[in-house]
Amino acid sequence: MRYGFRVAVLFVVQLVFVVAAVFAQTGNSGSIEGTVLDPSGKTVANATVEITNVVSGLARTTNTAKDGTFRFTNVPFNPYHLSVNATGFAPASQDVEVRSFVAAKVDISLTIGTASTPYSWNRTARTWWKPIRPFIRISVVNCSRTCPWRVRPLRSVRS
Repeated sequence: MRYGFRVAVLFVVQLVFVVAAVFAQTGNSGSIEGTVLDPSGKTVANATVEITNVVSGLARTTNTAKDGTFRFTNVPFNPYHLSVNATGFAPASQDVEVRSFVAAKVDISLTIGTASTPYSWNRTARTWWKPIRPFIRISVVNCSRTCPWRVRPLRSVRS
């Protein structure tokens, strides 16, 4: 009798942990997926797709695959502005709202760009960033006189 009660309690505890793990996986985020097409209906590979939420400041960028598809996963429930840029095409944009765990499907058709189409800068590009000077290991061996980091011997102070 005591053994059966222990097994039942252990089963209930394990069931609670499994149910909690299942609910933890669902979370409060969804995904956005879609296809980028040209005016003739063919897919556009390597187009830059960006989603932004001006309220939260979330911005993500990806490129379309060879078949013209893109996917953003783990996107919090919010409205987003989706913009697409591809060489030779005019920029396109669309508003998308992620409301459930079901992926929001977006198909965007691009139009042919003209010479007057302005270039749109990638918002994630960090043009202000300057590379940090890497750590340089100073070696005295085989260092010519032109080395700026050459260790020079101390001169004795003469009176």
